[in-house]
Amino acid sequence: MIENDYSLATDEELLNFWFEGDKAAFDCFFKRHVLKVCSYVLKRGVPRNDMNDVVQEVFMKLDKNIHHYEKGRKALPWFFTIVHNTCIDWLRKNMPIINKNINLGECQIFIKCEREKIIQEEEDWKEEKFEQVKIALNSLKLKERNLFEMRHNDGMSFKEMSNKIGKSETALRKAYERALKTIKIFLEKKSKE
Repeated sequence: MIENDYSLATDEELLNFWFEGDKAAFDCFFKRHVLKVCSYVLKRGVPRNDMNDVVQEVFMKLDKNIHHYEKGRKALPWFFTIVHNTCIDWLRKNMPIINKNINLGECQIFIKCEREKIIQEEEDWKEEKFEQVKIALNSLKLKERNLFEMRHNDGMSFKEMSNKIGKSETALRKAYERALKTIKIFLEKKSKE
């Protein structure tokens, strides 16, 4: 990779470079995600005229907390936790100013709706991941799928599986690890799409 040319770097690599002190990685990460952050902030109810302040605060918090990023961890879920928490903090601080004429009951309804929206988004995300795992499992060979079913559905140990199938524990462990690797590669490709 050409020095300071991070256009091909993954988000995880950018955070790692930034953690190591390379400010150019921050610039690339910022340019790559600032519009997503703006959209997220607006969808969470921050008024458009306050959006830039909240976005600036998001990236300041990210800079302040970069030392908490664990190498190998998925970058966007970690980053959007910061984005989400910054929005919530801003809304809590500024809600009374924005909604001077709204009574307490209406505020509680708003907060309940926001909480339900967040829960629904999390459920949708889990459902999407579950569907991706099902597709990944179906892409395995029949023998590999059977290993997974015995291991996860039936709760069998490799020794029990060995006795049932008639193959060595070592061979079953290796086949299982290969299947896991196949699933991991499949899910990583899906997450980048």
